[in-house]
Amino acid sequence: MVKATRVSITSDQNNSPGTLQQREVTTISAAFTIPACSSVFDPIDHGSRFYVKRRIVVGNVSKWIASEKRDPNLQKYTHKWMVYVAGPPHDLNVTPFIRKVRFYLHPSYKPHDIVDVIDPPFQLTRYGWGEFPIRIQIFFVDKRNKPVDVIHALKLDDTHSGKQRLGDEHAFDLELDRNTEFIAPVPENNKRKRKLNIVQESPQQFVPNKKQISNDQKQS
Repeated sequence: MVKATRVSITSDQNNSPGTLQQREVTTISAAFTIPACSSVFDPIDHGSRFYVKRRIVVGNVSKWIASEKRDPNLQKYTHKWMVYVAGPPHDLNVTPFIRKVRFYLHPSYKPHDIVDVIDPPFQLTRYGWGEFPIRIQIFFVDKRNKPVDVIHALKLDDTHSGKQRLGDEHAFDLELDRNTEFIAPVPENNKRKRKLNIVQESPQQFVPNKKQISNDQKQS
C-alpha cells in the first residue's frame, strides 16, 4: 500500500536574513519499511504461492580528503561518499525488477536533497562532512509491486586513510508479487548514459518539478 503524506517544510532560501518561508508539499511514500537481513550471504528462500523474493544490497563507501587536496570551494567537505543499491555478489544486476531509486538526503543538501536515479547503476555520489540516515525508496518495473523504503545509516571513514573504504552495508529481501514480470537485462554496450533527477517541490502546485542534472554536480 502506498499513501500520500503532506509535509510542511521550512526554508530560508531566497529570503532575507532572519525570515523563514514555509511551504507545504505532498510526497508519495511507501507505507512500510522492510527490515535488513543479518548478512548479505544469508540463504534466501523462494517465497510462496503469493510472492517471490529478490535480494538487494544497500551500502556506502567513502574517502577522506586531506585539507590540502580539497577543492578551494569545498573546504568544509571532509569526505567524498557514494551510496548504492545493487544485487548480491552472485547477481549484481537489479534492473529486471527495479526501475528507479529515490534518495532522501539530509536537509542541508537542499534544494538537491531528494534525488531520483533513473538509470543503473543505482548509486549516488556526494561530498559531505557528517553522517546521517538516508531514506531510500525503491520503485519497481512491474507496478503491481508498490514502492518500499529502506533506511541506510551513512558511515564515513574515520581512519583518515585517504583510501576508499566500505562504510556500512546490509541486505534486504524484497517480496514481489508472484506474477511479477521481469525485464531482460540491458547489455552493457547498449546502456544509456546514467542520468539523475533532482526532485524539487513546488509551493504553488504541490507537485514535484524535476530538473535533470549531471551525476557529478557539486553541492554548495
